Amino acid sequence: IDSRTILDTQGAEKLIGRGDMLFQGFSSPEPVRLHNAYVSLEEIEAIMSYIREQPVVEELKLASVREVSSTDFTIDDGNGDDLLNEAIRLVVIHQQGSISLLQRRLKVGYSRAARLIDEMEKIGVVGPFTGSKAREVLVDESYLEIIKP
Repeated sequence: IDSRTILDTQGAEKLIGRGDMLFQGFSSPEPVRLHNAYVSLEEIEAIMSYIREQPVVEELKLASVREVSSTDFTIDDGNGDDLLNEAIRLVVIHQQGSISLLQRRLKVGYSRAARLIDEMEKIGVVGPFTGSKAREVLVDESYLEIIKP
């Protein structure tokens, strides 16, 4: 195949091979001669064999909200915070896991709001602490159907 067939211009017959190439971008009227690293077919096959020999990573299957019952998320450490379900409802509806939201909406102090957020992290409702930002909410509103008292 000559360069006239591929690039619609002459020039490939002057290439020396082994990584020498012509490149024609969209904005350039003439092809540009480039030299790239030469990779033989044997090297490509060896790399592909190496990749194929690597162990397959198993997919991590997380339980969907529908597969989990409300008893899976019962936390009873003896303190039994009666505001936990209400706090979860607020966080899920607002899609914002913040202590200040719980303080304002539930009219509780910092310590209790922080404890509620910690409990929600343990049961997988919110993500881990990320500095001054609100925590990521990991469940959607369908989760509220599961935790109805």
